Amino acid sequence: VVSLGVMVWAILYGCDVLIIAVISAGSVLLQAALLHFDFQRTYGGRFQFNLPVRTKIITQRWNAFVNELSFLIQMNSPVIIVTFMLGLAEVSVYVIYNMVFRSLQSLVKMIPRNLNAAFGEIIALGQRDRLRQSYVELEHLIFYLTGWFYTSAGILLLSFVRTYTHGVTDANYIRPALGTLFLFTGVIRQLQAPISTVVIAAGKYSEIRNNSIQVAVLCVGLGVAGAFIWGLEGVLL
Repeated sequence: VVSLGVMVWAILYGCDVLIIAVISAGSVLLQAALLHFDFQRTYGGRFQFNLPVRTKIITQRWNAFVNELSFLIQMNSPVIIVTFMLGLAEVSVYVIYNMVFRSLQSLVKMIPRNLNAAFGEIIALGQRDRLRQSYVELEHLIFYLTGWFYTSAGILLLSFVRTYTHGVTDANYIRPALGTLFLFTGVIRQLQAPISTVVIAAGKYSEIRNNSIQVAVLCVGLGVAGAFIWGLEGVLL
């Protein structure tokens, strides 16, 4: 909150963008330093940090790594495809639209991301009725937030892009079809959030590993084909 307030103050007073970036990075470093200080003060003498690592007890580490790598490919392959196939002007267009919907995705997923531990505890205790009720409540909340945020984005998106790119003429930034595709794919990803939360909480990495790999391969393959046939909009199809 303090970091956000300082950045807003810096923007309002016309500070250079480099200073704002330094403030953002500094807030992350400050948070890490405060966490380290609090940990050392509270638990400093209770842990031994020189013991050998027992990787055998972490049986799902490679499956989890593959799933995270697949997700990373899914989220970041479009900008790489656009860069090499369509040029930097189209990258500029993609990045602006992607910036909006990445922010919306972070806002909505902030809730389920912080509930992984709670769902994990419910699953570990075998409380199926409580799990079912909690899942339904989370699903309703995610659907409500998704509907509210993405409806607002659909109404305001082109106005924001028009204002944000005022005076910039290197590319056509007003792309209703592109905005619609971003909106559609964003909603689909958000609707997957409740089940993804339960899967992660249950540690079902091995069960979803092959599907994650297939989705990543399809994302790259279809993205390349779509960019070749339909251009920037085709990357999102």
